[in-house]
Amino acid sequence: MENASIMKKDLLLRVSGGEEAAFTLLFKLYQGRVYTAACAVTRSAQMAEELVQEVFINVWTHRQHL
Repeated sequence: MENASIMKKDLLLRVSGGEEAAFTLLFKLYQGRVYTAACAVTRSAQMAEELVQEVFINVWTHRQHL
């Protein structure tokens, strides 16, 4: 478990440094979870998709603060 935590921290550090490949990996790893949570809250697939976009746009926009 500790190894996975280190890998997550490394991924976030790479994203915060502006590495687009790391951001793409972050998106691929977490977009499904974000979508599922958004669907549960909104009960709308369309709204959930929009929220996923907003979440990841905000992650990229504010990456320096990760």
